[in-house]
Amino acid sequence: MVVWLATAACFGVVLWYVVRRLAKAWRRRNPRGHAVSGRCFYLDEEQVEDDADVLLIPRSDAQVSHEVKASRGGGVTGTVSGVSGRLEQTSDSSTKIERPDVSTPMKTIALIMDRLREQDRVVDADLAKGRLVLTAALADELRDAAAEGVALTDVRGGTYISVSGLFTVRRTDRDDFVLRARYGTGGTAAHVKITCEQRWIRRRFPVDDYSEDEKFPATCLGLVRSWNDRTAELTLDPVAIFQW
Repeated sequence: MVVWLATAACFGVVLWYVVRRLAKAWRRRNPRGHAVSGRCFYLDEEQVEDDADVLLIPRSDAQVSHEVKASRGGGVTGTVSGVSGRLEQTSDSSTKIERPDVSTPMKTIALIMDRLREQDRVVDADLAKGRLVLTAALADELRDAAAEGVALTDVRGGTYISVSGLFTVRRTDRDDFVLRARYGTGGTAAHVKITCEQRWIRRRFPVDDYSEDEKFPATCLGLVRSWNDRTAELTLDPVAIFQW
């Protein structure tokens, strides 16, 4: 009886551990509130091309074909000995039409984001709610620090991160613009800083319509560049930014 009870207890512990790991993996792959949608107002097309090459996503235009079917019919009506009838004849034909499906940066970034999600290579950060969803690899790397809480600054350089929050915007002397969003609850406010180059700003974003005090919700997919202890700024290199 003791052996059976011990075996059942060990089995229960193993089952609990497996269920917990599966639940964490599901939450990482299905983060709530981080679905990127809305209006894309910044897109670094050169970075998009580089990422597509690394992820083995083809950038060439594809041929899309479909068939159009048509049927034609005809008949002859006649009367024989008071009995009328109609002879019908129909013919079917199909035409294959091919058209180019032009590859665009917007289509490519969608494929890139899908591929990154499939490979579990994106860290999700909700600055407003203080929620951080790590990748499996980063979670294993920071397992010892998880008990005390993993900070956004623990995300390593070269890691893709999707940051959602309330941002302010201002134009620089070079006509680029800088986004900032506060995060954390400490006495000294930390900020995410995103510098956007003018050439990748899409026309539909009215930069000058916002004052430096106005905030708007946005999501940025980018790469961690650096953390500055003195200014408490985490700098990201943006790939795409969506306003929602």
